[in-house]
Amino acid sequence: MLLPRRAFVERQTPTDRPRVTRVALVASIALHLLSLWGLRCGARPPRVRTPPSFAIDIAPTPPKAEALAPEQEDLAAVAPPTPTVDPGALVPEPPPPPGIGLADAGVDAELADAAEPIDARRRRRADAGLDAGLDADVDAVPMVADLASDDGDGGVDGGLVALGGDRGVDGGQVALAGDGGADGGAAVASDPADGGAGADGGQVAAAGLDGGTVTAGADGAGDVAARPSAGTAADLRTFFPAGHVVSVLVRLDRLRDTEWAPRVDSVFAPMPDYRSLVGGTGVALTDVFDTLAISTPEPSDAVATTLIVRARATPAALRDLLDADDGPVAWAPVVGGALGRRARAPRVFPGDRRVFLQWKLGWTALAQPGDLGGLLAARAGALDVEAPAAAVPRWLARVPAIEAEAGEPTGPALMVTASGIFPATLPIPYGAGGDLPGPDRVTVTLELDARGFLVRGNVRFADDGAAATAADLIERLRVEILGDRWTALALGQAGALNAIKGLSIQRTGRRLAFATSISVSDARAFLTLVATMVDTYFTTRRPPP
Repeated sequence: MLLPRRAFVERQTPTDRPRVTRVALVASIALHLLSLWGLRCGARPPRVRTPPSFAIDIAPTPPKAEALAPEQEDLAAVAPPTPTVDPGALVPEPPPPPGIGLADAGVDAELADAAEPIDARRRRRADAGLDAGLDADVDAVPMVADLASDDGDGGVDGGLVALGGDRGVDGGQVALAGDGGADGGAAVASDPADGGAGADGGQVAAAGLDGGTVTAGADGAGDVAARPSAGTAADLRTFFPAGHVVSVLVRLDRLRDTEWAPRVDSVFAPMPDYRSLVGGTGVALTDVFDTLAISTPEPSDAVATTLIVRARATPAALRDLLDADDGPVAWAPVVGGALGRRARAPRVFPGDRRVFLQWKLGWTALAQPGDLGGLLAARAGALDVEAPAAAVPRWLARVPAIEAEAGEPTGPALMVTASGIFPATLPIPYGAGGDLPGPDRVTVTLELDARGFLVRGNVRFADDGAAATAADLIERLRVEILGDRWTALALGQAGALNAIKGLSIQRTGRRLAFATSISVSDARAFLTLVATMVDTYFTTRRPPP
């Protein structure tokens, strides 16, 4: 019989109530323990939670900006001109292989009957020759591809005026080509061991020209005893025909077997020159080459570039690689060594007139015929013969010293020089704002470090006043950015904060030397962005299949 709640309460003694509470508490604890034991012993294994890991991305200790030595005016105009050659003496057109018509020094040829197959026996497989060549005892020398434009008359236009203006005008710039383009313009370089390349901060001494360094519109300010780091004061354009505005040097040997090698491949893959070198072979640039240099007088022209490489393989093995089924190359002996004429093929952009030239053992250029002077004249004999020094255009004679611009035995792995492509002023829509004077030349170098890259270079302006204004504005912006928490956070996400935090600048006349560092993740973000931009650029210019 159930009792009313009141009766039940009245029948409990004071000692009963604590006992009930204790029993309930013990029962609750027992039930919880049984539940935990059941979970532990049941079929479902316990879930193990991995402690979170935090990647700490620290940039290398940034170097300090360095003093620069005085630049010296370009003296190429006073050098004796390179002998020209009668166009009729040029090497005759080689017979075309079955099924395809060869271009006349790069001029478009009509395709033969597409159904007629290419003679397979004419082709030596590139991979077999390449494997054999990699172990050969050949001086490693990078191939440089000419990025010069060709306007139909050798690409020189009566002697190619100065890089920044008419000869001697607009800041005293002197034309690099003084003889109508027989040589393309730049001065011959002396042996790097003479204190030229690398020893003077990146400027290569010109042989036979009073030992002067080679630069256009030189800045005479500076410390004659200054010895900045390799590449800091470099101007890579001096290794290419006159009129070039963007030049790039990649020391592939320093990127080999690192995570950066495939990233550099992805940057170059969309370019026509990449297809000319390795096409769809699946061979990486670092597998074949130690050095790659490219330059152009017209960045908007996909085939205006000059390409130069130094190969790991023997010259013969490299010729086999370049002579591919989807891009046949016919090789013939010429005064300048071995000339490679490219057929009209999927690897070759329409209107691409450039030819390969192996003028020095280990080195190969892809250049406009007009920039190679008399080197294309016919010759009998073997292919593997170096060009006579007297016949080599001045710019091409300097090319073997380009590696020393990156220093030896260590130094930058990536270098770029740009000039003549910047606006007069660069508006700064941040903080107090202002206009940054546009530079007339910029060189940036990246040196590999275990924690990222060391970044150095120089920026040259029209005059001392513009350089001083730029230095003040850059430092003010740096302080404002680092003091703005949200801006600094955004720049950190974009991979730019480390570069700004570590930045230091030192002014020398109208030049600013700069130095900083970036982390591994910063470099990944940067190269991914560059690869995307390059792919987008060349995709819009790629002809339809």
